[in-house]
Amino acid sequence: MEPEASTEIETIPVIHSILAADALPGLVARVYPLDPPMSCSLLRHSWNDTYQLATSNTRYVVRVYGVAQHTLPEILYELDLLQHLAQYNAPVAAPILRLDGQAVTRLHAPEGTRYLVLFPCAPGDVPAIPIGNQEQSCHFGRALAAIHDAADSFRSSSLVFLTIWRHCSIAQSRRCVPISRITWPTGTIFMRWRMRSAQV
Repeated sequence: MEPEASTEIETIPVIHSILAADALPGLVARVYPLDPPMSCSLLRHSWNDTYQLATSNTRYVVRVYGVAQHTLPEILYELDLLQHLAQYNAPVAAPILRLDGQAVTRLHAPEGTRYLVLFPCAPGDVPAIPIGNQEQSCHFGRALAAIHDAADSFRSSSLVFLTIWRHCSIAQSRRCVPISRITWPTGTIFMRWRMRSAQV
């Protein structure tokens, strides 16, 4: 007698799904100031998935952030920085805003909420690695200098918290350390230690 497949369907969790590239143009057309027709293809699948979106005359990049890789405040902080750098003419690709003025689109994926951001496709060619001539090195150095100069005045309303846990033995009490502020070249980051009293 041949074995038969069970009629019961098992459900298992999804860690990282790949969104269908052909579903993204319709979404982008609804919430961004772009006109169809559009084509879309997956460029890179990693923690963040990267797609290339093309209209009849312009190319764009769609980034879909992975679940549990970046929190929404971290994403907003990154986008704030890119917008700031672009305002100072630094060579970066700032996010393209939605029709409602927001930069991030929430998506319901099998593994949870993911965030989508649309960017312009940066012009030019990808240089060979390692950079092997004086002209490329000069362009690279000037670009880094412009980014650093523009970042000196960056301040973001999206706070990024770095949480550090102090490991103590269970017999020791854990005390709460006040929030301390650390200033980085790219802005102000708040660091706090979250502690709790150990139950002995």
